[in-house]
Amino acid sequence: MRAESPHSNTPDSPPKIVLKNEFGLGTEPGLDAETTIDYLNCSWWNKDHLQVLYEDKDGSLSTTEFAAMDLGDQLHEVIDIHTPSELKMVYAQICSKLSMKPSTIFFKTAKKGKASLVEIILANLKRLKKIDDK
Repeated sequence: MRAESPHSNTPDSPPKIVLKNEFGLGTEPGLDAETTIDYLNCSWWNKDHLQVLYEDKDGSLSTTEFAAMDLGDQLHEVIDIHTPSELKMVYAQICSKLSMKPSTIFFKTAKKGKASLVEIILANLKRLKKIDDK
């Protein structure tokens, strides 16, 4: 007779992968000290978040060079290194936060979509910051 192995009633879950960041980002609403910043949970108005996104994807500029840039230039750098599919999700998320109806042709071309996404973020910085601070 074959012995059956005991089964637990709790489903297996994937291992939790946690990366700590050096910018102290855990002080912000919804983020703890062990949260990894990515393009879906970052605050697009936050220069520290943009630096984390940039360094995770590219990092060809030094930390000092990137930090010295103004917010608009940082946004361009970060958005340029993300794929259109990633940015479509960011666009939908921002539209949702701002209660805007997303356009189906917003990303008709990657270049126009990326430029327009920068414009939307810059035009709505105060509103996005206020929403993210809640």
